[in-house]
Amino acid sequence: MISDQMAVTDDWGYYQASVIQTEEEEPVMTSGNAFAYTENLSDILKFTGNRMEIIAGYHMLLQAAAFLFLFLGCRWFFGRTAAFLEMALFSFSPWMIASIFKVSSETWYLSVWSLVFMMLGLFYKKTKDDGWYRNNRGEAYLMITGFFMGIICIWHHLGFLLLFFMIYAAVKNEPGLNERRKNQLDAVEMERLIKGEDWEPDEREEIMPVSSQLFILISGMFVGGYCTLMKYTGITGNFIKEQLEWWFLQLYRFENGRWQDMELWLVIGLPAVLLAGAVLQAIVNKYGRQKKLVSAAESTEVKEEDVPEEKTETEKRKKDMDEKEEREINYIKNPLPLPKKHVKRVLDFKLDEKKDDFDIEVDKNDDFDI
Repeated sequence: MISDQMAVTDDWGYYQASVIQTEEEEPVMTSGNAFAYTENLSDILKFTGNRMEIIAGYHMLLQAAAFLFLFLGCRWFFGRTAAFLEMALFSFSPWMIASIFKVSSETWYLSVWSLVFMMLGLFYKKTKDDGWYRNNRGEAYLMITGFFMGIICIWHHLGFLLLFFMIYAAVKNEPGLNERRKNQLDAVEMERLIKGEDWEPDEREEIMPVSSQLFILISGMFVGGYCTLMKYTGITGNFIKEQLEWWFLQLYRFENGRWQDMELWLVIGLPAVLLAGAVLQAIVNKYGRQKKLVSAAESTEVKEEDVPEEKTETEKRKKDMDEKEEREINYIKNPLPLPKKHVKRVLDFKLDEKKDDFDIEVDKNDDFDI
């Protein structure tokens, strides 16, 4: 009991199954989600004692963590607008406020789901900005993320919603990764020409392709899911095949308006909020791009309203006069004398038919000295 107005209720018996007792209680195995929540709650009560009011404070901390994880995940996946919309819708949701005072698994599951969602968001942002490298740190991060995804999917089928974001991150980043890999291969070939054919690049600096990323994530999911089911077999005494069949049957288990021990407001509300944030962010991005295009177009031309009206009218009149003068100009003839028209000359001499005779007859009495 927190106060007369706010009391923590245990409608589903989870608190009773989690309290520390002398006799060991039968674990709650109605679903993987219920089992994980009661186990976690039992660990908390070991330190705080069997005080029901502690659960309300614990739920508040879980919600604060969930809001932070969701905000960061939405910010990295979609954008700032989507992140703030998610925060507003969840913060003022009456179901979220009421869940603080209910010993139920919704807040617990949301916090863990949001953590993995944030990890996928960080993977998406890092790959988009810098690429994802084939080193031990990068591979370990993907394996751990996939491992937690597998656990969450076994706890509740809502965990498969994370598969959409995993595929979204891989497909969205594939063109950029391929371009980075091409540039890296070109750089490696250039280094080999300089340092020799025997030179090999450091594999830790190689950009990981999308196929390798998905392979590691899915492998981690299978490992996490298998380990969780094996843990259940140690409690129920079933074989792994029987435990897997039990998990498949959880998909169709609806009781008291709850799906797999989780109220429908979270099952339906979580995808709806994320979708609303993504759509709103897309609209904001489209409007922002159009606004930038309009601003760029306006900056390349001078607006008429920015020019003084008198100056504009003067320039218009001057332009009109120039155009009119060009149309009405009549050019005068050149008053200077022009050179006469060239006539082709032919050298020709008129010759008489009489032939010249240079033989001169002389007489003996002539005085020529020959």
